[in-house]
Amino acid sequence: MPLPTTVSEATRRLNPHLFGGFLPAAAEQPTPTPKKRITVTRNAARSAASLAFTALCADQGLSTPTPEYHFAKPRRWRFDYAWPEHKVALEVQGGIFIAGRHSRGAALLKEWEKLNMAAMRGWRILYCQPKDLCSVATMSAIRACTFVTYVK
Repeated sequence: MPLPTTVSEATRRLNPHLFGGFLPAAAEQPTPTPKKRITVTRNAARSAASLAFTALCADQGLSTPTPEYHFAKPRRWRFDYAWPEHKVALEVQGGIFIAGRHSRGAALLKEWEKLNMAAMRGWRILYCQPKDLCSVATMSAIRACTFVTYVK
């Protein structure tokens, strides 16, 4: 924007409320550049991990897991991943080192209620943290619980 050339123009620029607002010429108005923000939502990150995990299960010869499986209707309890035909579930426990849901008292009591009901219904539940979802140890545990031998 060029410097004001007269006192009145400077006064109008400094005090637009006194002069009904200063409207610079169209050539002087800067064109705002929209800022593009790339954000990854939790759901997008989870779905990417879910797709990778599902692909890895197929590669390892395991049946496709059912994500977010409701096992005790009408309750809204869900397993993160389940193999209903084998009654095997995998719970991914995130936030355990930062006072997340799985390490707070009230939420932990609700989690125990859910897991006790699952055990009473004959489910075997495996646990891992998000970084171990696609690990060899997790795949081996799932394979052992679903009685699948690895052949490649």
